[in-house]
Amino acid sequence: MNNKGIFFTFGALFLAMLILALSILGTSTLNQANLRLLEAGSFARVYSLDKSLQRVINNLDEGIDILVITNNDTGNSNITLSETLDTNFEAYNTEFLTNIENLASFIESDEEKIKFNLSLINNETEKVPLIIKPHNIKYTHMMKNNENFIVVYFTESIPSLGFDLTLPNSQVASIDWQNDYPGSDVTFYINATGQNGITYSLEEGLSLAEGDVNKFKVGPTFITVKEGYLELDRANTLVQSTFGASLPYLNDMVTVNYPEGLYKINFTETGIFINSTIRVL
Repeated sequence: MNNKGIFFTFGALFLAMLILALSILGTSTLNQANLRLLEAGSFARVYSLDKSLQRVINNLDEGIDILVITNNDTGNSNITLSETLDTNFEAYNTEFLTNIENLASFIESDEEKIKFNLSLINNETEKVPLIIKPHNIKYTHMMKNNENFIVVYFTESIPSLGFDLTLPNSQVASIDWQNDYPGSDVTFYINATGQNGITYSLEEGLSLAEGDVNKFKVGPTFITVKEGYLELDRANTLVQSTFGASLPYLNDMVTVNYPEGLYKINFTETGIFINSTIRVL
């Protein structure tokens, strides 16, 4: 074979290999493009599902009025959570909990990629917990002898907290500090109004050292304050309660949320997973 034939053969072989390589590259690029389109579509779908679910759940009335006022100069905030306690633990907030159970059943039957974990907000010992971030305060409702107690788990970064109470069916003649551990760990306040319309007030600095348990009697109700813990025992009477706290600025805005993971969205085929954080306020 002469040189021209050899060059021609190698040239033809090189051209064939080039065409094959370009074909493989084009197929790979097309497959990657299709995968990106699939992922983009899944991201858009998951985002839409998540936002829609958050709006629907946020519109359900959990019976707690929440107010946050922030000082624009300092960033510090004051928060209040107000509600009426007039039932035992078993009957507490049944309308809201029934509504969210019905919603979860409907959504799970329609979309298999969404799963709810309602035990986070309704179980044998706790109902409707709310998480205040970034301070990681937990405002919740705990069962003791089937009574409904408001319980607040708080951090030492809170300078002051307390309750405004109205007891329309009960006599309030004083606020009795039964176990007193004065100190400077937190400023605690109570404003209590009984059926006669007279308001009694107390504001004291408390010690939250380990073992120091401050107890207050307000009419028939009892309040306990200790390290990282605040409890209101309504003593089976009608109570209109407003919990309040002063929150120092912690480099983020104050939000109120249900516990993380109330529902999960899982698209296994594209590796997209959302562990929900539903903001109430």
